[in-house]
Amino acid sequence: KSLNNPNAPSVSDKLPLTRTGQLPKVEVFKEDCPVMITSNHPKAQYKNNGICNGARGRIDSIQTSQDNPDVAEVIWVRFHDDKVGQLLRYDNRHLLNQHKPNDRLAVPIIKQKKSFRVQGSTNWMRTQFPLTLCYATTAHKSQGQTLEEVIIDFSSKKATIQNGSFYTDPFSYYFYILMVSAKLQDSTSFHIVTTYIS
Repeated sequence: KSLNNPNAPSVSDKLPLTRTGQLPKVEVFKEDCPVMITSNHPKAQYKNNGICNGARGRIDSIQTSQDNPDVAEVIWVRFHDDKVGQLLRYDNRHLLNQHKPNDRLAVPIIKQKKSFRVQGSTNWMRTQFPLTLCYATTAHKSQGQTLEEVIIDFSSKKATIQNGSFYTDPFSYYFYILMVSAKLQDSTSFHIVTTYIS
């Protein structure tokens, strides 16, 4: 909603999340779908406990409003790392009186409020879950993560491999390359169909 202009036009669905505080206008989720946090928790103790931009998990369950069962009130997320959100889960244990998540390590995610400006001096406030679907991720977003399995799509004609694009720890237990088709910068093609297990 607009904070300072009751006659302001609605915000475009095409407005990038970088302009809306990382909160989308509409979200569609279901249980067990992969999700990622899009915005750091506003409280430092929860942000420092892993509830921050880029944390990934799966939707455990959706807790609806007692007044309106069509409105999601809390989304319970089971993060890949058991330590993510331990403090938030503990501090919100009262929510367990109304809802039992499928996994005891699921963390309650509630809506955040973010203000942003669009079109001159119109200020907006958006209330939404700081989550996005995460069936895939960019190379930039995955930097610094330890991933057990990776499938990389180089099917685009623009796909090229830059020097230093990949790294695997020589002490890791296993590393896969499942079928990679790519074009190098000099336009030569190569295909890898290999599995490395150490």
